[in-house]
Amino acid sequence: MDDEEKPATQIPLMSDVVFDESLPLRPPRKSSSKKATQRVNYSPDYDPDTIDLFGEQDSLAPEIDGTVTEKLKHSADQVIDELVDEYSAEFGRRLRGELTAHLSSILEDLNDKG
Repeated sequence: MDDEEKPATQIPLMSDVVFDESLPLRPPRKSSSKKATQRVNYSPDYDPDTIDLFGEQDSLAPEIDGTVTEKLKHSADQVIDELVDEYSAEFGRRLRGELTAHLSSILEDLNDKG
């Protein structure tokens, strides 16, 4: 018997699967390896390790007005000074309280021994 004359048949490997033998078999899918093997031709100067990715974007950035920059710096300096003053007072208060507590405990220890 010639294999060419027989129609292709599919043998189900799993008995739980419903298989309709009257449906035609699908041909194997075409591999997409042709698309993956196509190479892009780069210029001889192309080197991915030395390309500046941000060079062009720097030239597109809008110029900043000097007066606006100075106002922002002055505003930031004021905020920093206020925070330093606030936390310096808080730090001094906590330090005084801690030292007072330690000195009180030292005095109590001296009074107990004496």
